Amino acid sequence: MLTKSRNKGGEYASFMKEIVEKAESRNFVPSTLWITAIVPEEFAIKSRLIRENLCQFADLKIQFHIDLVPL
Repeated sequence: MLTKSRNKGGEYASFMKEIVEKAESRNFVPSTLWITAIVPEEFAIKSRLIRENLCQFADLKIQFHIDLVPL
């Protein structure tokens, strides 16, 4: 299990791309990436935008699931 804490979403796109590239170089399908984030109410709108942007990366041949848990 890999953990990225205190991240506001900026690094996840490159992290997802790296997972896919490494999997392809080793000729296997990457497993599902699960992200769970506890989000304060004042970041709810920004968190939805982050979710939408990351979901676009689902086209990278990676199974992706994100849970945004309100605080």
